[in-house]
Amino acid sequence: MELKFKKSITSIIIEVLLSLILIFLLIINVYALINYKEETYLYYLVSILGFFLIILLIRIFLFLICGIYPIKLYEGYIIVKKYFKKRVIKYDEIYGCYSSLARQSIATSGYIIIYLNNGKKIKVNYLKQAKDVRDLIHINLKENKDLLIGKENRIKKVFIRILNFNTYLLTRIINLKESKVLTSLGEFALTYKANNKKNIFIVISNSIYKNKSFEELFKKFDELNIKYVIRPISIHNPDIESVLKLKNEYILSSSDSLLAIGGGSIIDLTKALGIAVTNLDKELSSFKGYFKLHKKIPFFNAIDTVNASGSETTGASVINFENKKCAIYSPKLVPLYTFIGKENIASLPLLTLKRSTLDTLTHSLESYFNLYSYKKYDKKAIESIKIVFDNYFDLTENQNNNSDSSFNNIDIERRINLLKASYLGGVSFNHKFVGNVHALSHPLSYKYKLDHSSTNGIILPFILSLYRFNKRFMKKAAILTKELGLIKKVDKEKYEEYLNLLLNKIKEMVKGANLPTYIDEIKGKDLEELATMAYKEAVPLYPTPIIYSKREFMMLYINLKNNKNNDSLK
Repeated sequence: MELKFKKSITSIIIEVLLSLILIFLLIINVYALINYKEETYLYYLVSILGFFLIILLIRIFLFLICGIYPIKLYEGYIIVKKYFKKRVIKYDEIYGCYSSLARQSIATSGYIIIYLNNGKKIKVNYLKQAKDVRDLIHINLKENKDLLIGKENRIKKVFIRILNFNTYLLTRIINLKESKVLTSLGEFALTYKANNKKNIFIVISNSIYKNKSFEELFKKFDELNIKYVIRPISIHNPDIESVLKLKNEYILSSSDSLLAIGGGSIIDLTKALGIAVTNLDKELSSFKGYFKLHKKIPFFNAIDTVNASGSETTGASVINFENKKCAIYSPKLVPLYTFIGKENIASLPLLTLKRSTLDTLTHSLESYFNLYSYKKYDKKAIESIKIVFDNYFDLTENQNNNSDSSFNNIDIERRINLLKASYLGGVSFNHKFVGNVHALSHPLSYKYKLDHSSTNGIILPFILSLYRFNKRFMKKAAILTKELGLIKKVDKEKYEEYLNLLLNKIKEMVKGANLPTYIDEIKGKDLEELATMAYKEAVPLYPTPIIYSKREFMMLYINLKNNKNNDSLK
């Protein structure tokens, strides 16, 4: 059955008459102006052209701003009302009218969203077969008779992209430093001596301290006559209270430098401590956001022991403010030196190692797929992803860290490689940012105390699958697939196939980390709060392939809770 379009006869007559009258007046005034050369006719001509312009602006306003249209469903037909127009569409033909409905004459790309009156939503994602759209509506519709179709707000998207681009230019202009990697603990200790530091305040993960993994480093400090205060900490989500407690201890110890040894939380906590002891007259909360820190923090190095956050080389510190995860970002927070060696990660349990590696992979993939190419850091992201792919699948439990057997040495080498991947991923996203995966993941860590690396791993394939409707993303995914050696050459006709190859690898990693495909902890009553936090984090800072609205973030959370079948990602 062909599309049935019904347009109001009154609106057609009005539009035709107005057009004819305006054209007639325009011709008369142009003729009069040429022949009689009187200013009055010029005035009339400008007035008519102004009227034309006003009508044009009104039409543009209606197209861009008036994006919600009432729809009624009657026995298999959808009646769509859009200013001055009414269209009756058969289910099977809804795709055929898609460009007229949401994009007018522009070629179909992207999506339209159908909101149900109970708050649920159907997102029609670039489905080429009318049957797919019809089935999607039938599955979701059930007893709902009144619907809304919501069109994306183009003006807002343009504004967001301008801000994205400005941030990109800023990162190109500002010389964001990177931590220098050292592979000798002796050389690492000497960095404090070379900078005339005499008393180090060391914040260390409690488990690392108990394992005595860095006893050699402490002995080096003793040999160099450098005093140090060690504060073992066990913390997953650092908050202001923890920072203030350490601040008092730092002041009492008369320390002049900082060292963080642990995962991302320990490093973030130490960065925040550096801000607090440098700005005694200001509240830590006043530094929330970007580039608000103007003073240098004390001499600061960091050693990552979880190969996840990349925090040992970034200028970000994520702290809980009033029970909300917020970031402080400044180039002054980037550690000067970091250390990569077997001491960092040899004793890390295999499951923890695999899950933390998913965090590394998320950093690298999100920074790589974000908009605005930055070749230097795209290459670092690709290198990081390659290392993860080459080492993750062969990981084994390292039973005896002191053994010289080739088996354990090979395994330790893999672990050190993953540390390098974490570092490279941190360098990359320090310049190109993360994306919607992190925006969705951070609120879950705050609200339900879920492990950040684990939630990243679950969300990553879900979000990447939704990006398949973005052409630029699909092209970059194909290039990445080739770089990873999964294909020999890129064929434009096989972009979908290449993405599936990449997704299958990631899903295999998630399965290997003993993680599900869904997050059952998500509660309906929290959706609005979670979506608000996710939206505020992602928009307008992250230059993601697709910009999601607050309502779309709510729907993403619903899908993550109900996503118990991988096929639902498609």
